[in-house]
Amino acid sequence: LTRETGFEAVMRIRCSSGVTVQNYFGNFFVRSTDLLALPNIDPSKALSVQLQVNEDLIATAGQGSLMTVQAALLYTTSSSERRIRVMTRALPVTSDLGKLYNSIDVNAVVNLTMKMAIQKALTNKISDAREAIVNQLIDVAAAYKKNFGNNSLSNQLALPETLRSLPLYVLGCIKNTIFRTNPPISPDLRSYYMQTYRYLPVDAGCIFVYPRMFALHNLSDECGLSETEDGPVILPPVLNLCSDKLERGGVFLLDNGQQLFMRISKTTDPNFLYEVFGTADISQTPLNQVMIQSNPSLPPNSLLNRIAAIINSLQMEPDRIFFPRLSIFKEGDALDGSFLSYLVEDKTNNVYSYPEFLIHLQRVISTKLK
Repeated sequence: LTRETGFEAVMRIRCSSGVTVQNYFGNFFVRSTDLLALPNIDPSKALSVQLQVNEDLIATAGQGSLMTVQAALLYTTSSSERRIRVMTRALPVTSDLGKLYNSIDVNAVVNLTMKMAIQKALTNKISDAREAIVNQLIDVAAAYKKNFGNNSLSNQLALPETLRSLPLYVLGCIKNTIFRTNPPISPDLRSYYMQTYRYLPVDAGCIFVYPRMFALHNLSDECGLSETEDGPVILPPVLNLCSDKLERGGVFLLDNGQQLFMRISKTTDPNFLYEVFGTADISQTPLNQVMIQSNPSLPPNSLLNRIAAIINSLQMEPDRIFFPRLSIFKEGDALDGSFLSYLVEDKTNNVYSYPEFLIHLQRVISTKLK
């Protein structure tokens, strides 16, 4: 209710000579060839564009010149003021592929790749979109290996430092609810996530592709506390999304950007349960009705207050589009299947595990280069 929102907005994006906008991605209506109509817009929404270079910019403008992209947004504020906001970005032009690879933002690549795949899925098949995501990774890795690999026929997956996490993100993309085919996904749920992702900003989109998982049963002394009175809460280390990290007796919190899941193992320490839930036996506790809130009567460094602070910190992150609801469940409950489906590094339903996926990519790229 308090978020700054623009209404009845229109946007136009322009580029320097030799560069044109090839595609727009997001939730909008194209009123003319380059005019986007947006019923409302706020800082948590993102639009993506795909640019196409039509000329040799080095030959036209010279090495070290700048290519400019400008977006103009005309909108009405909640107080009925008509305003215009102009955003301009100047990007250096280079013929050095090394500089180009080293300046890549992998999170932006993932966000745009997902939106392009969603667009393809709406006009083709889900399987075509999944294949397109993997093929884009193969093309990028093969091109880098061809230009910078010491031995283009070796079996090593060569990628620049900026793209080291791209294979993991791609695996998360093809296992995501949007593109997953087994087990079957409800058409309504798939459609909802498709429309939601089309306007997700970069960071939120990456969390949805590769969620964050934290262990709550072995918090260090500083986790859940702030270094200063108004400072951010110190979060536990982020864990890899694989079943190897699910220790016996552990309690884990998973954040996919839309929802928080707390998974309680069958052999969780009764002392932990008593400190957090007030009972050492939660077998008869309706966890779907439980809320975890701080208790002012307990010291700030108590386990309950630290876990409550971690959850509140995640829910109140400034870039959140939604307020993520916390779902608490026990190992083996109905929600456990949903939780385990986010462990993208595991082999699930005939889809590669992360090590298997890397081996597959190496083989395909080596064959492609031969």
